[in-house]
This record gives sequence, structure tokens and C-alpha cells, in this order.
Amino acid sequence: ASLCGLVGMKPTFGLISTSGVFPLSSSLDHIGWLTRSVWDANLIFKSLCNDITCKKVKKNTLLTHKPLRTSKLVIGIPNGYFLRVIDSRIKQVFIDFLEIVSQSPILVKNFDIKYANDFFSSWKKVRLYEASRIHADILESNTGQIGSDVMKMLIEGTYITMDDYILAKKQIKKIKHEFMKFFSGIN
Repeated sequence: ASLCGLVGMKPTFGLISTSGVFPLSSSLDHIGWLTRSVWDANLIFKSLCNDITCKKVKKNTLLTHKPLRTSKLVIGIPNGYFLRVIDSRIKQVFIDFLEIVSQSPILVKNFDIKYANDFFSSWKKVRLYEASRIHADILESNTGQIGSDVMKMLIEGTYITMDDYILAKKQIKKIKHEFMKFFSGIN
């Protein structure tokens, strides 16, 4: 989004319904949008967020006009994996950001995740497996509805076994548990 001069918003998984959205991977899909301003992003968020899901959103979020209290903010940074997988230019921008944040009341905490190195491969297996099953009819008919890159991805997904898929789902669950354990003591 920032490379295009836009604001990107991707709410927490499950906060906005994916009903009516063309699926890719049912257990990973969620809604996000690009807008010209933070105000526009907030407007879309408010319009898509119904009463049931918005109850999940805590106070002092985009839904309110209250100022954010930075003294209560905590930024968690996973050690190792995160900084190894990002482009060096993005890494420098991130390091510069942390330098600015260190001058504020915001608390920055580094933490370890045992299974972080397995995240990408697990996520990819789940995404490819689910996508190849969801779009099996398109894959079989091959009527030119999708590009060669997507076709290649769908074919790759057919080679993932149910056992590998289940193991990948379990690995993602372990990683999520590690994240939640870290943030459980943070308000």
C-alpha cells in the first residue's frame, strides 16, 4: 500500500466476514482493503463491521475518536525469523522506526517463537492444499479462467498429502499459541 501512496488495512482474522468473497484458502482468507486515507480505511471498516463482530474490538481502536494512549502500547518483535525474511531496505526502515519509538513511552519487547522458522512452509502447505481443493473444478477444466502462475500453484497443491496438511495446520496452531502466550500478559 505504501509503495502506491495508499493506506492498507487488514483487520484481525475473522473480524470481517468473508461471505460472498471468492475463496482461496478457507482457513486463511480474510478481508483487507486499500484506500486513499486513514479516514477512508476507517469508514470502510465501520461499514463492514457488524454489531456482533465489533463487540470483539476493544476500546481505543479505529472505531472510536479517542486518542490512543501510547504509554499502554507494546510492540512485540519476534527474534530471528522476522528480520531474516524481510528485504534489507524494509529492515532499515523498521530499525529506524524502532529508534523513533524508543524515544516514546511505547514499550518494545523482543520475544522468541520456537517454531517461527516453520511458519512460511506450514502456511504455504495449508494455502496450496486448500486452494487446490476449493478450485478443483477450475483445475480440471483448465478453460483459461486463471493465469499460468495460479494454475501452477493449484497443481502444486494437489501434491500435498492430507497428512502433510494436518501437520502444517498443527504447526500453525503451535506458532499461534507461542504468539498468544507472549501477548497474554500484555494489556
